[in-house]
Amino acid sequence: MIYMLHLYGTHTNKTILNFTQEEIAEELGISRIQLGRVLKELHDEGIISTKRNRIIIENSKALKDKFDQVIITKQ
Repeated sequence: MIYMLHLYGTHTNKTILNFTQEEIAEELGISRIQLGRVLKELHDEGIISTKRNRIIIENSKALKDKFDQVIITKQ
């Protein structure tokens, strides 16, 4: 998602990804259900918000920190 953020995000005070969950899941090589779980967790933590066909990155630093944490955990 970090990669998509940099490639496709609309940068204002917040970054907006204008994709459906299905499109993002396909790009990431995961199911829409798996993506939905991740998005819910990120939403619950206040990192993102969602609207129809949009994911709004509310806190890009927190998203990057979360991504880094997952990478370190998997090594």
